[in-house]
Amino acid sequence: MPLVFAVLGYPTRLRGYDPRLFGDRIMQPHVAALDIGTNSVQLLVASGTKEGRLCPIAEYFAAPRLGEGIAASGLLAPEAIQRTLDAISTLLAAGHAHQLMLEGVAAATSAVRDAGNRHEFVDAFHERFGFGARILDGPEEALCTFLGAASDAPAEVCTISLDVGGGSTEIGVGLNGDARLTESVDVGCVRLSEQFCLHEPDSARREKEAEKTVDALLAPVLARAAKAVSTDHTIQVTATGGTATTLTAAVLKLDTYDAERVHGHTTSIPELAEFRRHITDMPLEERSQLPGIPPSRAMILPAGLLILERSLRLLGTPTFRVSTRGLRHGLLIRLLSGSLAPSWQWGGRDPAATRVCVDENAPEGGHGSSRVRLRS
Repeated sequence: MPLVFAVLGYPTRLRGYDPRLFGDRIMQPHVAALDIGTNSVQLLVASGTKEGRLCPIAEYFAAPRLGEGIAASGLLAPEAIQRTLDAISTLLAAGHAHQLMLEGVAAATSAVRDAGNRHEFVDAFHERFGFGARILDGPEEALCTFLGAASDAPAEVCTISLDVGGGSTEIGVGLNGDARLTESVDVGCVRLSEQFCLHEPDSARREKEAEKTVDALLAPVLARAAKAVSTDHTIQVTATGGTATTLTAAVLKLDTYDAERVHGHTTSIPELAEFRRHITDMPLEERSQLPGIPPSRAMILPAGLLILERSLRLLGTPTFRVSTRGLRHGLLIRLLSGSLAPSWQWGGRDPAATRVCVDENAPEGGHGSSRVRLRS
């Protein structure tokens, strides 16, 4: 059974998944997590094992940029909502083809929870797909991200997870999957890029202002994170999300995205800082032609790298590990453990067989409570 990776408009390398590695430990039905972010939407299809291990089968990714313009207006633009719904429709159709029985959870993050008109997206989503998306608050998003990032960490390693998203940055600290701190800060690569025009070259003055803004927002949270670290164990800083994975793909000069090479790659702060300076000083069109940087990421990458670098410097860590795991993996870990209710259940290949699952404890807008990658 191949592990499928699909990225719209971005070449990828297929990675094999051998069920013999898990044998009869694989549990059916398959599960799926739909992650609706500020910049991207992602669908992960996976199986769980009796030991609680997550076995990815396929991942799909698109970048419709739902949060475009939200930093200035505080609202989701109608065209951004439509782009996102269209992308989700494509992802769900691809995911539905994998399994006759599939249970899934859909979750929306920063852009939706902060938008003054979030009900427009929530209502349109429910009308189109027949089930709702759980709107995660900041701490819950940080918890799920931490669970995903730490899901393959060695035993007795204290993990500090950093996820620079489009609208917010999530920070988690914990040991053996037990979170000690999970916090979310309203600073992300889409918002910061729009606020300070960091996608343009010759933005040194604006960068300094952006750095002060980022430091003021992140410093208190990262100070609490440092205090939550277990000094009796090995400490590992793990960066997840598109900023970190794109950085790695670009540093490795990957014309074709290769998750096996990206996952687990270790990078130093000087290497990050040098690369950030290199791409910040070049025009957007030139930046988007670099190996490893898809056009959908080129505009917001300088802002994302600024947030990541400042976070690491505030933590005082010289190196960090990059992980392709994150929020969608954490959602499935919670779904499989029973701590998160599903949004839907597909009873067959006919979408009409979908059964909506209602989570009475879901936040407002959640009528229920996730790489071939798809990238636009």
